[in-house]
Amino acid sequence: MNKKILNFFLNFFSINYFNHKNFLLKNLGAKIGKNVTFSKGVLFNISRFQNLNILDNVLIGSNTLLKIREDGNIFINNNCKVEEDCRIISARNGILNLKKNCYIGSNSFIISGGHLEIGINTMISSFCYISSSKRELRKNINLIDQNYVHGKIIIEDDVLIGRLSTIMPDSVIKKGSVIGANSFVKTITEEYGIYVGQPIKFIKFRE
Repeated sequence: MNKKILNFFLNFFSINYFNHKNFLLKNLGAKIGKNVTFSKGVLFNISRFQNLNILDNVLIGSNTLLKIREDGNIFINNNCKVEEDCRIISARNGILNLKKNCYIGSNSFIISGGHLEIGINTMISSFCYISSSKRELRKNINLIDQNYVHGKIIIEDDVLIGRLSTIMPDSVIKKGSVIGANSFVKTITEEYGIYVGQPIKFIKFRE
């Protein structure tokens, strides 16, 4: 059956009556674990259902978009919580991996055209933008016509990303790091370091 039609049926009812969306996703090839909750208005735009993996005890908040383009992969592991109005997108042959017990605050964009990994017990605050892809910036070509460059973002375990922060490709946020609100990250942090700013600057280590 045409993918547009399959996604239409998934999105037809905004409420997940009797977990019918869980049932449909499983039968289309997605891996959906136990106690997975899709809140009202969750939207699906999935090119390859077998590339969607959501394990046990996961909450997807209202009006969140789960999108897979081309051969992208989304892994959402046990006990994760994604709040309302988020965008969780994997494209090309990208990998987007939310590890166990991580939290994504409302209105955040998590986008992977390369490799994006968010560690165990990590918290992403509201209105954050995390993308492993960026536009080329060559001259003599209109910016709108330029391709994307795809990289890697690794956010390790026990990290806090403050509200309204932006994480750029090829950043590594080491274990235990804290990134203050409104920060811009394009670097490698030290374990348990506290950073803030645009671009971020080291403040001190967690005590």
